[in-house]
Amino acid sequence: MNAVLILNNTKIIVLKHICITGEKVLTTAERIAKQIKRSRRYVLERKDLGNYGSYDLFGRALKRLVEKGGLMKTGYGLFIKSTINCLTKKAMPTNPGGTDAILLGILR
Repeated sequence: MNAVLILNNTKIIVLKHICITGEKVLTTAERIAKQIKRSRRYVLERKDLGNYGSYDLFGRALKRLVEKGGLMKTGYGLFIKSTINCLTKKAMPTNPGGTDAILLGILR
């Protein structure tokens, strides 16, 4: 349910999928990116990232992160943290343990 605030006879609707921190309002994609950055895991499942808003909104936010290169989609609901390679300008998986650690994380 959305919260409704009334200030000076002005009705303000606060949506439940937007988080206000100080003066900056974070979008769903920004909240997910922040959570991914804080996570110590490199292989992430969709359910591990929480639920910010509706299923479709969450899916579109994840798609935007994949397009920007912050995540790589490896399977249905399975994502890997990634960075942009400075030579190829394409996303590449990041894991200090290398490819073997990524594969072990996927199999868990």
